Amino acid sequence: MVALGEWNTLTVHRSGWNGWVQLNDGPQVSGRSKGALTRITFRQDLYLGGYRNTSLIGRRTGMKWGFVGCVRSLIVNNKRLDMRKGTFVGDAIRGIDVAECSSHICDTVKCQNGGTCVADSADTSVCLCPLGTAGDACEVKVDIYVPSFSGSSYLQFIGLRRTVLSYAEVEMVFKPTDKDGMLFYNGYTTDRTGDFISLGLVNGYVEFRFDLGTGPAVIRSRRPVSLNEWHEVRFSRTGRNGNLRVDKSAAVEGMAKGAYNQLTLTLDLFIGGHRNFDEVAKNARLTKAFKGCIQKVIINEKPLKMLDDALTGVNIDNCNHPCSGQPCLNGGRCLPMKDTYKCSCPIGFDNSNCEDRIARYRYRYRFRRELRSAIEVPMFTGHSYLKYTNPYMLQRMKGSTNDLLLKVRVTKPDGVIFWAGEKEMTTMGDYLAVGLSGGFVHLRYNLGSGEVIISYNGSKVNDHRWHRIHVRRDERVGSLEVDGMTLVEGKSPGSLKQLNTGDEIYIGGLPDVVHASLKKYESGFIGCIAEVTMGTDYRVDLIGEASDGQNVQPCSPA
Repeated sequence: MVALGEWNTLTVHRSGWNGWVQLNDGPQVSGRSKGALTRITFRQDLYLGGYRNTSLIGRRTGMKWGFVGCVRSLIVNNKRLDMRKGTFVGDAIRGIDVAECSSHICDTVKCQNGGTCVADSADTSVCLCPLGTAGDACEVKVDIYVPSFSGSSYLQFIGLRRTVLSYAEVEMVFKPTDKDGMLFYNGYTTDRTGDFISLGLVNGYVEFRFDLGTGPAVIRSRRPVSLNEWHEVRFSRTGRNGNLRVDKSAAVEGMAKGAYNQLTLTLDLFIGGHRNFDEVAKNARLTKAFKGCIQKVIINEKPLKMLDDALTGVNIDNCNHPCSGQPCLNGGRCLPMKDTYKCSCPIGFDNSNCEDRIARYRYRYRFRRELRSAIEVPMFTGHSYLKYTNPYMLQRMKGSTNDLLLKVRVTKPDGVIFWAGEKEMTTMGDYLAVGLSGGFVHLRYNLGSGEVIISYNGSKVNDHRWHRIHVRRDERVGSLEVDGMTLVEGKSPGSLKQLNTGDEIYIGGLPDVVHASLKKYESGFIGCIAEVTMGTDYRVDLIGEASDGQNVQPCSPA
């Protein structure tokens, strides 16, 4: 018997003459049609819950009234029908006197801190909590370190727009707790058509899809990913060709349909879910939000700041990760590395959690009282940098001439030693850099009309000894000298003669080296820098004048 006021499952099956019906977990009740015909033909629409005139079918069906109650799922021949009627969604053609079963579910729910109650199903609700709040009723204020997604969560960012017309590469690190859900989506229109790029979990498999307007590429991982473990995925497309690699397994490739080869996106980017899955392209085949943690997203070599860059977000809590316990002391920044972490320490602090003060501090007086570190010679680890915004230094970088003298002791053969460039670099953006490649020193710069690279190949300098590097530039002509030996010259192309950099100079490295340098460098400098003199007359106080710095240590004796 049907249980009133509760959910019941009714299964109806027919094959030829034979049929059966089953209610909930009860027995199957079988029957057989009369006559010799085994096929059934329908010429009218399918009706659910009633009929336009019940009296016309009452004698044949044995029913006099329409259904009173709720229907939350209808599956016909393994196809789930969407019982809504909307402009771009829903399978219903029309309906009369149909109300929302969950319309009163939020009447007694009080969401705090600006949260909004929505129906999660026909008889359950969920509070959508704004960023910085968590809990069933958004009652808890939280600082997020590694975002956790509950299945009703998402982070929304400015979309990729026209920056990925021909090429896009994305890297993500995530830990799933459910085998289905959206990880990454950016589309073109809200009518469920047009271009899009997406990444999701489908029955445990990682699925990369993109559509350039004439049909999707569907690229699926070779095997499902394990739950409750960290995974690294890299997916990219160049024109119509796509590539997907999960962890250390071999890459899987695929191609979009049609002849178009450009990806045009106009909407916002969503991570971990979507504000409204009715706006997601049909060909993306994504209907559920992700459950689990997302630790890192890098788009075209640029790390996405998961919280700082977000326009908005819903139901984001902290993942169970060491960084959530704020292990880095003295202003250190916790960098998650799957199950572990690394601390990026401010100037003057060191060790695994930045717990040790590595410099004594003393006071000096020069018009005002200020702190000055006693680290006389800084050492850089490849993940270090010192940042300067001093106008005297900036003045000596911009213009038609440069004169730069550095005293360095090199430990590793590659990295950027000195960098002055635009805040957001472009391929033709102005910059000047001194760096290492294979142990050889080089000077490279661009004045806006083309790049020049001047390399000193006389000898390698990664020998743990002190070396002097002298850089000069007079308009387009530059020169490089190491240890007073042979002068090497070069000339930038084009007609521009002035160097126009931003308001920041970096020594020893850069934040996000690969992106900030447009892949000119893979890492920061590893070694010590004892002297930097600019414009022949300005000796830089490397620690005292730095406006910011990370992971700088005192140089050890040779």
